Amino acid sequence: MKKLLLSIILLVGLTFQAQELSDFEGLWGSDKSTYYIAIMEHEGKVEFADFSFYQGHSIEEKVLELGDDYIITKINYKPNDWEVTIKYTFVNKDTLLCEYSGSTDVKVHYNRMKLN
Repeated sequence: MKKLLLSIILLVGLTFQAQELSDFEGLWGSDKSTYYIAIMEHEGKVEFADFSFYQGHSIEEKVLELGDDYIITKINYKPNDWEVTIKYTFVNKDTLLCEYSGSTDVKVHYNRMKLN
């Protein structure tokens, strides 16, 4: 009985985290940046794709840590020696707070882009 109860608790915990990670999925944009951030989650793995139509290129963003209600990533952009760590947390279901630290120390709100 203890094993069954423990299994149920672990399953619920994993399902809860997966639901939280999937909440991050989407295309995000900010009026403070020309870059868009696409966040994709599949089977517990999260990937980021950062791109700018204005700048004409993309930047690699690597996931460092997945928390219950946050994601921490890192960007190393070699052309200008720009290196930042970013913590993503929810303000609400359609707004992310991105806290940059490293080459720049700012907080930026990104809004979920509505796609038709």
